[in-house]
Amino acid sequence: MVHTTVFDHIRYWLKVVLLVVSVYIEYGILFRPLEALKQKKDVSRSTFAVREWICLFCGAAFVARVVLQMVFWSRIISWVEVFAEAGIIIPLSLASLGFGAARKRAAAIGAMEVIGVILFLVGTYLIVWPEYTRHLWKRDPANAGRLYVGGLFGVCRHINYFGE
Repeated sequence: MVHTTVFDHIRYWLKVVLLVVSVYIEYGILFRPLEALKQKKDVSRSTFAVREWICLFCGAAFVARVVLQMVFWSRIISWVEVFAEAGIIIPLSLASLGFGAARKRAAAIGAMEVIGVILFLVGTYLIVWPEYTRHLWKRDPANAGRLYVGGLFGVCRHINYFGE
């Protein structure tokens, strides 16, 4: 995490806030009945929302992963990245997941959902673990300017992209 000016701090924390707001928006979509969204009133629900909780977990884990990766970065976050990624792309993505899950409220969890969660967890591992090992390697001044080819990066140059 590189912060050289006050604007670097502002961009960093604004991105974090926008990412957290994205999860809040997803939560609002998932746990408010669709009829209440149309009528602007709350309606109680009697069923346990497994699909919604899974979707919220995945959205929150995604945002937590992005924030964790930001700690590993040795670059400055641009304004475009703050507003385009954290202000538009991620909120719309999480909202679309929320609407999709909310539309299937009464449906049972099946094999596709289980496979989806497993793929999500494997993908998260393929993103976070290699980034963490590279971060530890880059902290050693002896490795300055060298390309990291250890761990899973020895298998693929951009293994972290494979997890996406």
